[in-house]
Amino acid sequence: MKNGGSVSVHLDQPWGKQIGWINIPPNENSNWQNVLGKIEKTTGKHAVWLTFHGKESDLFTLDSFRFSK
Repeated sequence: MKNGGSVSVHLDQPWGKQIGWINIPPNENSNWQNVLGKIEKTTGKHAVWLTFHGKESDLFTLDSFRFSK
């Protein structure tokens, strides 16, 4: 079982401006699932940092991360 958690999305540095927060629910059967979240509109070129948060170990498995309009 994966315990779930969250992902915060930051610009330029791990402690840079936070532009999004995505909650990842627990997953008892280990099936892949799509999880959606909102990201603040941003202009220009930036490094994007994902920071993972949770209370337990074995939070979740992240296969890919995609931005879309």
